[in-house]
Amino acid sequence: MPLERAQIEAADRLWNRLDDLQRSDRALASLQGVLSTFDRESTLLKVLALHPIDTSKTHVGLPLAREISEFLRAVDTQRCGLQVVDDLAAVADRHGKSSYDGLGFASRFAHYFIDSERFPVLDAWSERALEALLGGVLLGAEGDGRYVRFACSFAHVAEPLALPRRRRLGRWLWLAGQYTAWRANRRTAINRAVRDLFEQAPDELADLLPDELRAPPAERSAPAQPMIACEPPPALPSRPEQGVRASPEVRPAQEPAQ
Repeated sequence: MPLERAQIEAADRLWNRLDDLQRSDRALASLQGVLSTFDRESTLLKVLALHPIDTSKTHVGLPLAREISEFLRAVDTQRCGLQVVDDLAAVADRHGKSSYDGLGFASRFAHYFIDSERFPVLDAWSERALEALLGGVLLGAEGDGRYVRFACSFAHVAEPLALPRRRRLGRWLWLAGQYTAWRANRRTAINRAVRDLFEQAPDELADLLPDELRAPPAERSAPAQPMIACEPPPALPSRPEQGVRASPEVRPAQEPAQ
C-alpha cells in the first residue's frame, strides 16, 4: 500500500499541535546532546528520563542503568547495527520484563540516545500501522527477530519517500496506528493528548491515512493479518511469532539504509 508525502505532512501538522509531546522529544534530544557518553551517571539519567514515556514500564533504577552502561562500553555506537536493540532488550529482560516489553524500552533508548535515524521506535501502534501498509506481514527473512523485521520494513517504506528525517515516518506510524484503532472503537485506550486531538476533528485527519486505510473497516479489503479493533495500551503485547515474508528488496542487514 503506497504511502505518500502528503500523509507524512499531515502527521507533521498533527504532531505540531501536541505541545507536551514535542517538549518531551526536545528534552530527550537535549539530554543526549549534553550527555553523549554512557558512563554510569549519564546512563542512569537517560534511563530515568525514558520512564514517563516507556509504556512497557520496564523496571527503572540503578541496576538496569548500571548494566546498560557496562554493556555499551564495549559497543561502537557510531557503527553498531540492529542487534544492539535486541541486546538492550535482553538487559531489560533481566530486570523484570519480558523480551517483548523490553524491546519497546530498548528501541526507545537506541532511538533517543544512539541514533534516531538508524533505530525507529517499536511500539504496538507503529508496528500495526506498518503491518497494514505491507499487507499484514512485516518483511524479513526466516529467523529474523521482531525488531529486525520492523526496522527493515520501516526502511523499505521510508526509502521511496526520500525524507530528510526518517523519524517523520515514525511519527506518522504512531499517529496513524492510534487513529485507525480509534476510528474502529472510540473507547480504545490511546495516548490521552492524541485522543483529545482526534476528538477536535482537525482538518489534518482527512489526509492522514492512505485511501485503502481511510475506507470504513467493513469496506476495506482484509489484509493477511487484520488490524485489531480493540487495542491494548501501546506497550508491546506478548504474542506468538507470526510468519514473515521475504523480500528481495530488503535484506536483513545490520543497519537499515540511511
